[in-house]
Amino acid sequence: MKISILDCTLRDGGYINQWRFTEKQITSILNNLALSNIDYIECGYLKYSTENNSDTTLFKKVEQIRNYLPFNKKSNNFVVMINYGEYPIEHLPVNNGEIFGIRVAFRRQDWQEAMEYCQQIKDKGYYVFIQPMITINYSDIELLDMIQIINDIQPYAVYIVDSFGVMKPKDLLRLTYLLDHNLESKIKLGFHGHNNLQLVFSNATHFVESNITRDIIIDSSVYGMGRGAGNLNTELFVEYLNDRHAAKYVLTPLLKIIDESLMTIYQENYWGYSLPYFIAARNNCHPNYANYLLNKNSLNVEDIERIIKSIEDNKKDAFDKLYIEDIYINYQTRRSKSIVLSNDIHEVFAEKDVLIIGPGKSILSMENIDLYAENQNNIVVSVNFIPQICSVDYIFISNSKRFEHLDKSEKPLIVTSNINYPGADYKVDYKALLHHDLEIHDNALVMLLKLLINSNAHKAILIGFDGYEIDINENYSDADHIIPMDREKVQVLNRKIGTSIQELSSEIEIVFNTPSKYFKTEDHVIKI
Repeated sequence: MKISILDCTLRDGGYINQWRFTEKQITSILNNLALSNIDYIECGYLKYSTENNSDTTLFKKVEQIRNYLPFNKKSNNFVVMINYGEYPIEHLPVNNGEIFGIRVAFRRQDWQEAMEYCQQIKDKGYYVFIQPMITINYSDIELLDMIQIINDIQPYAVYIVDSFGVMKPKDLLRLTYLLDHNLESKIKLGFHGHNNLQLVFSNATHFVESNITRDIIIDSSVYGMGRGAGNLNTELFVEYLNDRHAAKYVLTPLLKIIDESLMTIYQENYWGYSLPYFIAARNNCHPNYANYLLNKNSLNVEDIERIIKSIEDNKKDAFDKLYIEDIYINYQTRRSKSIVLSNDIHEVFAEKDVLIIGPGKSILSMENIDLYAENQNNIVVSVNFIPQICSVDYIFISNSKRFEHLDKSEKPLIVTSNINYPGADYKVDYKALLHHDLEIHDNALVMLLKLLINSNAHKAILIGFDGYEIDINENYSDADHIIPMDREKVQVLNRKIGTSIQELSSEIEIVFNTPSKYFKTEDHVIKI
């Protein structure tokens, strides 16, 4: 048995940074992987719909890869992946020898058509690696049926793919036994794992020590860079193989990749163990579902688990944003069926000027808020928190996660109907206040503004709605409110909340008394 390593940093790692590697990074990573004696090096994806850009590892043509390959390839074999259905076979040229092989990843429902595609790729002179995604979801009969066709194709390798990082050693060994005892002996067996349960290193060692007689391939990526909680670390596993199996991998070039290329990406786009990936792995579903719900920042862990468990089996494999948002809204709405809404809430705000206080840092420098609150025609409302800088007339709560930590006896509460709290002073319809844009569907400020419009309020004056900074420590006046947020989400929220406020300003006068990222200028900022 020969044990080989296939590094997929530039392909699977690309999910972290949308495959935006510079030309210099691509060249450096490939050269250092070659110097490390990595057996197979994955250069990226072949994706016909992509543009002909240079700073990416999404390639429209095989010929683009040629420019990055080391002059001295040594004994390395360079491969590329195709997601079945994303690259028409007629656009794939006959192999001229520069690329060793093509890995074909496919979903369970497409496996029969994917086998035909693999045969066509082999006919064009490429070594074929067959990658049945989420292999654990196949029944034994389905795998045996597929193996019969695979044996006819005679591909270079077949993989056990743990796409969601849900496998435990017993799961992997069961699949290993089934494939090893039914595949033709010349076909290599591979393992591609993710680390959502922090078991990928353990699984890989079990795979290596499982008494397989055929040649095997282990997938890994430098620094574990990869989707979800990441992949098996190349540098860690080659150290294990050097020590345990007398392999001859060179570690230093891998460390150079981390130092020179990946650390900057890691600091801007964290990957590794996290709560949503663990929850998703426990429930054998796409990690983006749990990540999406956690990023709502409106649900506790129990709520997220309940929603994840309600996902239909045929929807677990591929992330569907509209589908999960629909489940989320239905979940929030179902919680409110037993709540009697308050009909007199509109009388609270009718013809009033409403000072709305948000949790941004700018409120710490505000003065004379209490003087404004003394005006009998004005009402002061805080949103999802109790401010320490002034007294308020009401606390508006739409976020059940924030609600759990709120002192319910502090002030009169206006709650949306997704929060089942009998002691609330006013209860308003959650679903009626939702925004049409999924990204800010139940943003608390937008919901309150809609409530004021429905109540014929005269004016909304906002303080402490600063918008979001990339540095999360700058987002809130109280450190207890801090939530993790990536750069892309910050930009999306600032833009879309700003747009929604501008839309609502046609129905109610809205002014900002503190600067806000929701606007590029200070045109909307006034002084009380």
